[in-house]
Amino acid sequence: MQLLKYLILAIVGLMLSPMLKADTDALTAAFNGRWVINEELSDDSDRQVEKAIKAGGGKVSSGKKTKGRYRGGPVEQKLYDHISYDEDLYFSYQQPEFVLRYSEGFERVFYSDGRSQVISTSRRSTPVDFSFAGWEGAVLYVESKPLDAGYILEIFTLINEASQLQVQLQLEPASFLAPIRITRVYDRVPP
Repeated sequence: MQLLKYLILAIVGLMLSPMLKADTDALTAAFNGRWVINEELSDDSDRQVEKAIKAGGGKVSSGKKTKGRYRGGPVEQKLYDHISYDEDLYFSYQQPEFVLRYSEGFERVFYSDGRSQVISTSRRSTPVDFSFAGWEGAVLYVESKPLDAGYILEIFTLINEASQLQVQLQLEPASFLAPIRITRVYDRVPP
């Protein structure tokens, strides 16, 4: 009797498997498209950087507080700048490849199939940031190793009936003693 129960569950699981995959494919495809930042719902990136500086024991300048004042560090920190300050995001996922485009033509390409990336250390090659991704249900996790040897975790979630994209960032530049946590919300741009 117990064996019959397991057999029935296995058959039902096999029958539902294509439907679940179709739902998952439709859900992941919903991330695709152009997104623009919603300033009202997003954290102020500069304020979040200042919180991390203070948490690490640093002092924040009391000078002029212009927008984007912490943007524009060394080239090794370019990835941090784009994901925490750019107002546009183009998201493309065709299993297993992700292409994320930001302002000024900055583009990231990475994969969710566990493939390894080879980065050459020869002087002739241009070093690149390394990222990999994985889906957990309707949530996309992206881990990155930027050129400065820091660490980035991005958590992408569709909200408000897929009309908005929420990205939770945990940025750990090698030069910071405390992580920078930023939540960014993007509105979908109609095709």
